[in-house]
Amino acid sequence: LNIADRSYGGTPLDNCVYGALHGWGCDTGDFVTTARLLLEAGERVDPALLPTGLDDLDALLREYLGPR
Repeated sequence: LNIADRSYGGTPLDNCVYGALHGWGCDTGDFVTTARLLLEAGERVDPALLPTGLDDLDALLREYLGPR
């Protein structure tokens, strides 16, 4: 968690958000649950991820981002 991969440079959460927007399964995947599990495991939200353009994903990320 919280470490960018060598192939694409994204953290697991970054890759989840990318997949939700551009992945082959973006219409069928449960990316909000995946993001929630990553966040519950300790992944940190980069404020630059927001807004994603997906209301339910944005709400979850803002919840874990906390007050600014």
